[in-house]
Amino acid sequence: MLHRFVYLLGFVFVMGLSSLKADPGMWPFDKIPVDTIERRYGLRLTLAQIEQMRASMLRVNNQGSGAFISRHGLLITNHHVAKSALRQITSKDRDIEK
Repeated sequence: MLHRFVYLLGFVFVMGLSSLKADPGMWPFDKIPVDTIERRYGLRLTLAQIEQMRASMLRVNNQGSGAFISRHGLLITNHHVAKSALRQITSKDRDIEK
């Protein structure tokens, strides 16, 4: 009985994902389609907000990118990017990769 529930749950999840549509878009900060974003989502980005986004972006270890998400230095990035950076500062005595 549990197997059927798990399969059903998986099926519902996959079907839900198939209805999602990605909104493509990676733009240089000087070419963000402000009018399109406002028309589609009702959000008007100001130049100050765009500058704040630009200033929050960072390059991590030449392996990928990330963004600051707090004033205290918390950043978000992909797992493989963080793992690569952690490997460079990990030693036998200080294994922070675990």
